[in-house]
Amino acid sequence: MQKILIVDDKEQNLFTLEQVLGELEVEFVRATSGNDALKATLHDDFALAILDVQMPGMDGYELAELLRTDAKTENLPVIFLSAVFHDDYHVFKGYESGAVDFIIKPYVPKILISKVNFFLQLHRQKTALLHTIELEKKKNYLENILFSMADTLLVVNPDGCIETYNHGGLSLVDFDQDTIIGKPLSDLIAEKKYSAWVRNLPPEKRAVQEPGVIQNKETILLTRNEGNIPVLVSASPIYDGFGKLHGAVFVARDLRERKKLEDHFYEARRMESISTLSGGIAHDFNNLLTIIVGNIDLMSYGMTHDDPNYPLLTAAALACSQASYLTQKFILLSKSGIPHKKLTILKPFLADTLTTDLCGPPVRCECYLADDLWPVEMDVKQIGQVIAVVINNAREAMEDGGTIFVTACNIEAAADETVKGFILQDKKYIKLSIKDQGHGIAENNLSRVFDPYYTTKDTYGKKGLGLGLTIAYSIIKQHNGYIEMTSEPGVGTTVHLYLPAAGESC
Repeated sequence: MQKILIVDDKEQNLFTLEQVLGELEVEFVRATSGNDALKATLHDDFALAILDVQMPGMDGYELAELLRTDAKTENLPVIFLSAVFHDDYHVFKGYESGAVDFIIKPYVPKILISKVNFFLQLHRQKTALLHTIELEKKKNYLENILFSMADTLLVVNPDGCIETYNHGGLSLVDFDQDTIIGKPLSDLIAEKKYSAWVRNLPPEKRAVQEPGVIQNKETILLTRNEGNIPVLVSASPIYDGFGKLHGAVFVARDLRERKKLEDHFYEARRMESISTLSGGIAHDFNNLLTIIVGNIDLMSYGMTHDDPNYPLLTAAALACSQASYLTQKFILLSKSGIPHKKLTILKPFLADTLTTDLCGPPVRCECYLADDLWPVEMDVKQIGQVIAVVINNAREAMEDGGTIFVTACNIEAAADETVKGFILQDKKYIKLSIKDQGHGIAENNLSRVFDPYYTTKDTYGKKGLGLGLTIAYSIIKQHNGYIEMTSEPGVGTTVHLYLPAAGESC
């Protein structure tokens, strides 16, 4: 309700003024002095002030001038009422002090009501305009916040069609603005329950029972070029100040990076279990081999080549030697295979490693190594074994020949930057990539390529049945690095090795 400040040192005049203006739906605030009037403006906002001119102490002119000096009341309309001063001098003085009108008593009530009502209408229009401006400011402020969000934000109408979007949403789903507006929500979120949730929202907000919201539900976001993306969806209805439904807002967070982190975590846990198992098997197997080899040595002591049992013992001794070699592989898989690191310059190391023994006809190697490669603290023998495993796999994938491309460069990661879910904590890394032109690996098999004895190759030919990549994974991990594989069927496979750098280029 609008408020009018009425100021007069006589209570009966204030009462009369309230009676005359009684038909107006306003609240009157009385003041019998200028000081009381100024105090009232500190607590209330007024649409109009009606002042008596002649008052003891501070008169109406002084009060009006003081009201003009305060930012809160500088635009407050002031009407003077006077029964004593009605000459031009006092009328002009009233206008000079900031009054909008000067009414001389006795006045016609209807004229006073009309004038007061006019200023009340102006105040209502001003208030409405300021309210609109404030809403627009808030709207722009909120839009700037929402549209700058990296998450996908969609606003849908009660029918489930998209009305508003943010740039993060456009870049993720890869639709342009002309295409996405008006699209049904079901074109972006495959599960029908979300569209049904919007359509079932109550058209009026009920105070007794608040409508439900959707909080952190995993679903799939359909995109134009990126395929199906896992997202975490939250949604809530939008009601205006009168409780009328305007639609709903959906926020979808891209979960691909989190999924990669989860996959890396589970992969690390799985490899940790394999490492523990390998260490136990190697320990027990070595104990058994010690007994077997000892007994073979005792039985073959003094035995000649002519003895019929000599070939049998020789075959058993050879099998024990092969078993011992297998045990060494299990040791490499376990934490017992701690690398013996030394500062190594990669460029000459790779030149020595990628010899004709690894890269020979019908497969050749092409190397592109940066001249300023940082040195690495590494076990030369173990890293050489990793490279040999990767190169041999590449050769087997290119039975008809081809080229293996080996590249190495320095990379400097930002804090907690991730590669396929692996957190690059050491910041400076050497990235060694080995790419072949083989038949490639299907995407659904990539997650298992580092599992022991897992293969996508010809099992009858016995190719690839072993621990090569599993050991490579374990060695790189013990160097605080990371190994990842990317592949495309019919194009080839690339293995990336990330090794922490030991310092600047030497």
